[in-house]
Amino acid sequence: CLSRGLGDVYKRQAPTLVDLIQGQPGIEIGRNGGPGTLSSIFMRGQASANVAVFIDGIPVQRDAGGGLKLVDIPPSQIEKVEILRGNMSAIYGESAVGGAIHIFTLAGAGKSGPTASVGYGSRNTSNLTAGYNLNGDDFKLGLSVQKFKTDGFSAMNPRESALVNPDKDAFERESVFINGEKRVSKDLAIGFQANSIDSKVDYDGTHGSSVLHNSKQKSSDLTVFSRINLSAEWASRIAMTQSKFKNREFRNISSTTGSFEGDQLGIQWGNTYKLGTGNANFGVDVTNAEFKTPTKYERDSLGYYVGYSGRFDRLDFQANLRRDEIKSKQSNTSKDNSANTWLIGGGYSLTESTKLIGLVSTSFRAPAVSDLFGVPSWGQNPNPDLKPSEHKGGEFGLQQRSSIGLLRAVYFKTETKNDFEWKNSQINNIARTENEGVELG
Repeated sequence: CLSRGLGDVYKRQAPTLVDLIQGQPGIEIGRNGGPGTLSSIFMRGQASANVAVFIDGIPVQRDAGGGLKLVDIPPSQIEKVEILRGNMSAIYGESAVGGAIHIFTLAGAGKSGPTASVGYGSRNTSNLTAGYNLNGDDFKLGLSVQKFKTDGFSAMNPRESALVNPDKDAFERESVFINGEKRVSKDLAIGFQANSIDSKVDYDGTHGSSVLHNSKQKSSDLTVFSRINLSAEWASRIAMTQSKFKNREFRNISSTTGSFEGDQLGIQWGNTYKLGTGNANFGVDVTNAEFKTPTKYERDSLGYYVGYSGRFDRLDFQANLRRDEIKSKQSNTSKDNSANTWLIGGGYSLTESTKLIGLVSTSFRAPAVSDLFGVPSWGQNPNPDLKPSEHKGGEFGLQQRSSIGLLRAVYFKTETKNDFEWKNSQINNIARTENEGVELG
């Protein structure tokens, strides 16, 4: 009762992942140009670092400052996107303060045979996709390659500054996706998903009208998983994902102005157990992340959770508990942070089409490694005494279904202890902040 999907992603004809989610209730997008440029996601007024994004259950990598390194997945490879608004740390762990976005890639193959699509539009924009699917009784295999390219437009207005390069800022992306699944028996399936994405984007700065800026990114993910039915009531899934990310910033093609490398290993064990009129869920998430700025940092996290959701007459309800333990390291220095979070939510159907909805929950965000240890190249000083931010909030609303769609109005409020702010070249804690609003969609 707390999850909302986007519907048919293919009908939206979005060129990028950010375009796909832009315009959804409670979400604002900040970007410094056209497709492929640096983008930030804000949910319910919370900072972009307070939004958790997952791809097939594995958290998207973050940089040393806690910023999301959004992998530019082609929308053609996205099966669905679920958006959960509000404090969701009890379900999705650390940083899920404004909410969580869960992206599901295409896990199975379609009808056997080749596929292809061609698109062309303004600004010399082209989109080429080709693939092949093999769909047997107990084995599926899918391969897809894509190339997207656009001449773009000037990311900054040259009339506002003589130091802005007036040239068009282009973007291009090449990607390869492959997935397969083998059903070993009626209760056991094993599979894999892999992708490689290369992109290049031009952008503007105020270093001179003839100065060229561009960024080159390369990312790859490899996931192996198994699904097993341990009994008629108990279904379990184990997945392991290795993610790599490289970003290079260039000025006038050859001069490197910045770099970031990330290497993340994630292991997920999730379970669903039919219990009474509902389902119990429990599991463990383990993540090890290494990144360079070029200073090397490490961040290990362990989360374990339990929850229950069900229905009783006209009442849908959900309850979740979670504990997260995070260890940040730089050289021989380390810092431990941990938190317990909880969530209680429900919906009561007044009629077949009208429902009252409510949620009370907590969440937290641990300091990023740059906040704790500093990054000299960023001009940031360390603050090893930083405390995690603690958030508690709730929402109450009404939703109405009709023949033309769903109308939903929600009031929400979150109170925060030890929030973060930049002051005197370092991150410091704020004693108390408050955030409230109304959302209509």
